[in-house]
Amino acid sequence: MFEKVRDKLVPVVVGGATTAMMAVSAFAAEPLVDSGEPIVTTEMLSPILDSIKANIAVIIPVGIAIFGIMIGISLIPKLFSKFTSK
Repeated sequence: MFEKVRDKLVPVVVGGATTAMMAVSAFAAEPLVDSGEPIVTTEMLSPILDSIKANIAVIIPVGIAIFGIMIGISLIPKLFSKFTSK
């Protein structure tokens, strides 16, 4: 009996608590002062983009090789059994 009530009550309580937390302005973050300058600049993002490009340059050839190996492992036995079963 309690499990049925709990299963129905938990979403209602969570939804009500979420609504109450969103309605209370004390939990809201203070707005940032708009100085007109962007917070994130391209100079800040350039090291991240460089590392992503370097990682992609390594991951793609390795991924293609692994994909080829997986296809080979799955297709070669099928082809072998197809041509040898006759």
